[in-house]
Amino acid sequence: KEKEVEAKSNKAEDMLWVAEKFAEAVGVLARSDAKSKSEFYAKALEVLRDDLNMQNGFIMVPNKEKRRWVIEAYVGNNEEWTTFEKDHTVPLTVANDAYKSNEVVSNVWGDRRKSLDSSASLMSLNVQTYVAVPLQKFGKKVGLIYLDQRKQFQPITDKEVYLINKIGKYIVELEIV
Repeated sequence: KEKEVEAKSNKAEDMLWVAEKFAEAVGVLARSDAKSKSEFYAKALEVLRDDLNMQNGFIMVPNKEKRRWVIEAYVGNNEEWTTFEKDHTVPLTVANDAYKSNEVVSNVWGDRRKSLDSSASLMSLNVQTYVAVPLQKFGKKVGLIYLDQRKQFQPITDKEVYLINKIGKYIVELEIV
């Protein structure tokens, strides 16, 4: 799927933008004082959230024994969240669809837009914009990056999805302890 995402953003100016943002992200991560994998992931999410003008970011991995998602890292501001939002931070319909299909799932990205807007969790969370990008480590699914914007509709471009994919691949292939 990475090749498909890369092919959509192969214009020279898009590739240059991705390279610049990726280099900035790697610099931020290299200078980070993160002491754990979760802190390192959160720092990567901060970079993505800020670059893409999103509110919330999550890195999630499946726990197959318990058949549920484990949130490895989160960035955002949950002070104004309802009790429902605090108990159901990520719409599972989106997370499960992205992981199962091994494809980007978004309501705002190119021809991959999915009509999951009628999902009860999306409506209850008041999510206006979402993008879920599967994480792969050496070609094997290991989790996903989920970003959302709950206050406004925010389109996602091909180059932004490619950036999410590149940073995601970078952080999971590093062996951070």
